[in-house]
Amino acid sequence: GDVDLTQQGFTFILTQERESMRQRQPIRIHLTEKVSVAREKIEKDVKNKLVTQTAVDVLAKSVCEEDGIVFIDEIDKIVAPKTSKRSEGSGEGVQQDLLPIIEGSVVNLKNNISIKTDSILFIASGAFHACKPSDMIAELQGRLPVRVELQPLTESDFVKILTSPKYNLIKQNQALLKVEGIDLEVTEKGIKEIAKSAFLINRHAQNIGARRLYAIIERALEEISYDVEKYTKQKSVTITDEMVKSSLKEFLKKIDLARFIL
Repeated sequence: GDVDLTQQGFTFILTQERESMRQRQPIRIHLTEKVSVAREKIEKDVKNKLVTQTAVDVLAKSVCEEDGIVFIDEIDKIVAPKTSKRSEGSGEGVQQDLLPIIEGSVVNLKNNISIKTDSILFIASGAFHACKPSDMIAELQGRLPVRVELQPLTESDFVKILTSPKYNLIKQNQALLKVEGIDLEVTEKGIKEIAKSAFLINRHAQNIGARRLYAIIERALEEISYDVEKYTKQKSVTITDEMVKSSLKEFLKKIDLARFIL
């Protein structure tokens, strides 16, 4: 009648261990694929095994240090006119912080990655409406020696912006209205009128560049966008030069009057 508890306990432990090992083993699923599909999956799997994260990090660091370009937009926002009486300590502090980075130093990033900026090209841009490039601290001017002045966008530039890009503003709005079942078309004269209006408004009001096109197109499509059901029955809408002029008539009138206000 005696029971060997030690032997039972040992057997129980072995049974548990076998069950645990069985659960840890990967589950194999047999699938039937076409040869072309299977080849692609095998190639992808082999490539993933050949490429390691360490190799990717090393290559990315090398490309960044040797061929990197850093574009600093709206740098005029940290520049105060020399004639200004208000304190711009924070802006000048940012300029001071940029000096060693542009000159060449080591920048520490996350994941223990460090980048040398000696061979990186730095480009800074700004409108400089309220200040001048000469208002920057002298050290920063010295580290950005090449100065280029860009000309305002012309009517032909606006036409190219509206037609050349694959997903230009007109095509974007065509896609939006297509969801509502409306086919939008803009005539060639309509495009030229949008470009002309953008050029004139930028010249007489604040020059915001190509962003003006977005505002003009939104105004031209305002009635259609907010009264979709009315135009859904028509199935198609054509924007002409006269429609653009009509939508901007009040806005252009205000600009003309503002020119004569002292």
